[in-house]
Amino acid sequence: MADRIPAHGTPGRYQGPRRHNRWQACRCDLCRAAALRAAKTQELRRLRGVAPYVDRGPVAAHVQALLNAQWTKQQIANVSGVSRKTVWNVLYGEHATVQLGTAQALLTLKPLERPGGPVPAVGAMRRLHALAAMGWTLEWTSRQVGISYTATRDISSGRTMSIQRQHFSAIDRVYRQHAMRLGPSTVARDIARRKQWATAAAWDDIDDPNCTPDLGTEDPVNRTTVAAYRLNEIAFLVDCNVSEHEIAERLGMRPQYVHDVIRDKIRALRQTELDEAA
Repeated sequence: MADRIPAHGTPGRYQGPRRHNRWQACRCDLCRAAALRAAKTQELRRLRGVAPYVDRGPVAAHVQALLNAQWTKQQIANVSGVSRKTVWNVLYGEHATVQLGTAQALLTLKPLERPGGPVPAVGAMRRLHALAAMGWTLEWTSRQVGISYTATRDISSGRTMSIQRQHFSAIDRVYRQHAMRLGPSTVARDIARRKQWATAAAWDDIDDPNCTPDLGTEDPVNRTTVAAYRLNEIAFLVDCNVSEHEIAERLGMRPQYVHDVIRDKIRALRQTELDEAA
């Protein structure tokens, strides 16, 4: 098998191979800058008291969840940017810890985002329920997503077990745009309340089949207020240059949830800049 050579502009390409000389380390400006950034980041973490290594157990469990969702070890390595040997070591190695950067790279992968092929419909079903709980009807959502009402209804009812990735992405897009906004339909909210459909704020991990929502006794408006407070807390810590992993630890949230919030925040800022420039 051909060796996987890190891309230009990465610390790995600057460092070069560790065990053989089948390819040479690179000293171009991009690779030098990447190595310098990595060294500064490591020193900043040391000064902040952030451990360079984390417990291997949760990372191994997440990788196993990816494998259970039909990911291959090679797909995990390609998408995360770590080597296949590293993936194997996380799963079966003797060390009790893994590097923080490796853990963060692996934890950002979502089981439902396997490259190619259909994805389980449970996440899409929960997103439709969350939208309905806020007053967005299935008919309205189906038009926004671009699929038929019948297909949307089948996903919502649980009759559909898997969906095409592009359909899941379209539902997720509408969910991210509207799940924290009150919709116009009181009928949709009443139906959702009667069926105990959870809003977005009730989920710790909306894509985890084993996760259950925290329904509590609050109405959707109050739960939305709590969710908005969480988003503001994350935004404040990001502005303070706190790492995603540390934010998750401070706020008691899953690293993947924090990563998604930060990603959406960056996208929103870029879209605002484009709108202002237009």
